Amino acid sequence: MEVTVHFTGQLAQAAGRKAQTWDGPSGATVGDLISALAGQGAADDRRVSELLLDRQGRPQASLLVVIDGEQAAPGWTGVSLSGVRTVTLMTPIAGG
Repeated sequence: MEVTVHFTGQLAQAAGRKAQTWDGPSGATVGDLISALAGQGAADDRRVSELLLDRQGRPQASLLVVIDGEQAAPGWTGVSLSGVRTVTLMTPIAGG
């Protein structure tokens, strides 16, 4: 299954790109996608991994995930990517 992943803000900066295509296995979930993206890079992509995964290696609960234009509800890690075309990942934004 092929999904276009969009990165925003500090994720795009850390990844050095705003989008990429991910070709995942049938039955993959959003959590699988994030784990795969975090594990793709070399040592210089450590910042991407830190933004995507917590210290226990689980997807960061604070990530904002948008699936085909709709914000994912809490518990998004188990959402199937079957039929999904795009996933946008955003880190929290501080400020006021």
